[in-house]
Amino acid sequence: MSWVKHTNIDFADESIIAYHIDTRDFHVSTNNYLPPIDLLKKRKNPDQYFFTPEEIKELIERYYNQSGGDGEWRMFSLEGSGRQKTEGWQLKYIRIHRLKHRMYKGKQALVIYDERSKFLFTKDILNNSVNQEFLNHH
Repeated sequence: MSWVKHTNIDFADESIIAYHIDTRDFHVSTNNYLPPIDLLKKRKNPDQYFFTPEEIKELIERYYNQSGGDGEWRMFSLEGSGRQKTEGWQLKYIRIHRLKHRMYKGKQALVIYDERSKFLFTKDILNNSVNQEFLNHH
């Protein structure tokens, strides 16, 4: 799929396995590749790691609005301290993966990874406000 604006994406479409959101302009590409995911720790606390499509849509829209809305470029990161903070290009791309065999609140669970699909984010981190210091939105 080509890159389209985040408002034109259906996060409830169960035929899509992966969403890749470029936070510089909030355009999204999708595919059906799922990287290896270690869910051992996550099963014990699904409310911290798993999202519904509605929660994803609300989160992405909040990020878009807090980071300046329409624009061609921004450096997106979240406020926080210690492990609760994102830095640099850690969220240049937000990777969202659908877990076809894991249900959450009656729907297929979605999880959010960092730009390299290595670090699984918790809701505690993702609920932080957008860092305005280095945003440089234009």
